[in-house]
Amino acid sequence: MFCRNLKYYRLKNRLTTEELAERIGIKSDCILRYEAGMEKPDFETVRKLSYGLGVNLSDFLISGGADVVICTEEDDFDAITSAFVQVSIEDYFDRFFTLLDILGVKMTRNPIPDIAYTSLSDSQEICRRIGLFIGIEQQDSPAGFLEILENSGILIVALEADPVFSGKSGTVNGFPFIALNSSLTNEQIVKVAAKELVSSLVSWDETLSKNEIETKKAEMINILISMLDVVDLQGNEEPTMFQELTIHAISQGIISRQRGAELLRVPYEMMDKLCVF
Repeated sequence: MFCRNLKYYRLKNRLTTEELAERIGIKSDCILRYEAGMEKPDFETVRKLSYGLGVNLSDFLISGGADVVICTEEDDFDAITSAFVQVSIEDYFDRFFTLLDILGVKMTRNPIPDIAYTSLSDSQEICRRIGLFIGIEQQDSPAGFLEILENSGILIVALEADPVFSGKSGTVNGFPFIALNSSLTNEQIVKVAAKELVSSLVSWDETLSKNEIETKKAEMINILISMLDVVDLQGNEEPTMFQELTIHAISQGIISRQRGAELLRVPYEMMDKLCVF
């Protein structure tokens, strides 16, 4: 929808509503009303907004309805980065679920295990249960960690965000997801993904102190990483599901390459390179 896309591109440019309004010559209250969906701008204003934000008019028209819930851990970055991460995740899954609707695909939910960590719990056993859920031991051949997570039903999104952001987890339309900074190295991706996996699947006994929880989390992250001996850590760690579904839709004539580029938010020339059929 327009209001969410406007907010996404404003935050991507790290602009306040006042700065964007000044850039295109309107009042900041107008930007607030546009982003809240309280008012729709006329075509001339939309054109100014697209020019001021360096985007195409069509970039404002991607629609969807992803219901994103992010785990409520405190952010260690500024408010603009936090808001950009939130709206970026919403934008990504809006486009992802739009594609699923076009394809007529209904995702099935794997039951998410209810893993509670108490003072009597054993970290090794908890990690074994997590490993069973994501199917680490079921790999017949080396696979990337993110590939394993996607195959287990955990949605992965890579965001171009400020380096202070590393990762977040939560649910979208009831499905678990992990969001990662696309600038991370493979080693960092594995560590952050393991951390977010623990954050999203494990609930903590209220009797445990914050320090105890952080210590147990660090211990479990190391155990999970040590379990990844069947994982190809030399390959390029990146999510592929969205891209592969888009290429499939194009190959079947369901959508055009231009529409595929819009859904993936990539240049049309990149779609030409991806679609080698």
